[in-house]
Amino acid sequence: MSMFQHRHYEAVAEIFSDINRSIYLGEISEGEAFAVVDIALRNMFAEDNPKFNRERYIKACGWV
Repeated sequence: MSMFQHRHYEAVAEIFSDINRSIYLGEISEGEAFAVVDIALRNMFAEDNPKFNRERYIKACGWV
């Protein structure tokens, strides 16, 4: 059984849609978009799970 629900897929799609629109409009670069997506996903995970550990996530992603 999948760990994700329909709302998760919709939330991720919305994040990428907003980012793609901002890149297309020249509001942000692709490099900036990567950082924005990372932050948006962290916020989404934290909102979904009160036990979400940002520091552990950052380490798991290899940012530290």
